[in-house]
Parts: sequence; structure tokens; C-alpha cells
Amino acid sequence: MTNTCDNGHEMFLKGSRWRCQRRDCRKEKGIRVNNWLNGSRLPINSIVYFIYSWAHELTSVTYCKRELGIGKNAVVDWNNYLREVCVWRMESNNNNQVGGPNLIVEIDESLFVRRKNNAGRILPQQWVFGGICRETKECFIVSVPNRSEITLIPIINRYIRHGSIIFSDSWKAYANLQQHGFQHNQVNHKYNFVDPNSGTHTQNVERMWGSAKWGN
Repeated sequence: MTNTCDNGHEMFLKGSRWRCQRRDCRKEKGIRVNNWLNGSRLPINSIVYFIYSWAHELTSVTYCKRELGIGKNAVVDWNNYLREVCVWRMESNNNNQVGGPNLIVEIDESLFVRRKNNAGRILPQQWVFGGICRETKECFIVSVPNRSEITLIPIINRYIRHGSIIFSDSWKAYANLQQHGFQHNQVNHKYNFVDPNSGTHTQNVERMWGSAKWGN
């Protein structure tokens, strides 16, 4: 892991500081300078442990207080920070596509509903459409006003490379995908989770929805 000092020299991480190795420079700067750690009072090792736990969906207030020694306010703040990083990452890759020739992309649409603290009125429902490439694990998620063909096809063309093999359920909006440059296999969930003839299933994208709704 390297960085660059004010004079343009390569710096190396030594403990909690960046240090320039050139004898005529020897500049240093803290590990929190000019990055998203700036202003945080949590020890670096606690931040690393929290990020690891967050990636494994283990960031409840109770868990973090018991296992990481992090208080409630810090847990809430850092959960929000990491969500913001994910949003930034997805938005910065907004023009990238998933899949490609001989790669399978599973697609599906899902209805998101959220209650505050599992009580009170139900907030407005939101349809969300997404896909995940089996081989690369690259994915996309887009909120949509509905799940009609006229809504979903432009999104599929934007986010999935032509030549991809698309696996989906038998929703009617997907009926004409082959006309748009995609190989297309379907499974009818009314009868099977896995198509008995082709082996087609959408279990990966369904697991993606589970993770997204848990985080939501």
C-alpha cells in the first residue's frame, strides 16, 4: 500500500502514518488525512473490524458494543457511512454493464415496502428491478415506476451487454428479449424453482433481493 507526499514521492504506510522514504524529503502525514477517515475518533483497528463485520451483516448495536466496543451513535454513523460508500460506488459505475458473451445474467423485479421500526403506517410501495452476473457477481439495482415491458427493456439494454444469456422467471415483460440481442431462458415459478429441462433458475438474484431488503 502506497501514497504520495507533497513533493510527489512515493510514501509507505508505517504504523498509523504515511512516510516518504527519500532521505532528502522524509515527509509524513497521518493515515486519516485527505480521506473519509478524517474526523473519525474511532481507532483504526476498530474501523477495520467494523468494515469486516458490516460486510458480513454483523453490525447491530448489540453486537458491535459487545464484540467491538463501539457505542450506539458510532454504530449508526458508520452504518450510514458505508451505505453512502456503496451508493457512491454504484452511481460512479452507472454507465457500466454486466454480463457478456457466454455469461449468465439473472434478472428479476421485486416490491420493496418498509415500515419504521416495524410499526405504524406502511410507506409507499416501490418496485425495484435488478440483475446479477453469475460468473463475475457484478450487479445492478434500479428503482422503477412499474414492471412493464416498456419500462424494463430499456433498462436491460442499458445495464446488460448484448450477447449475454439472460435467465428470468416467466413474467410477460421478458417475452421479447431475444429480439434485443440476448439469449433468454425462463423458469416458470408457478411449477418449478428450477426448470427441469434447461436447469434455468434465478436463485442468485433472489438472494440479492434478500440482502438488499435486510439492509433496507
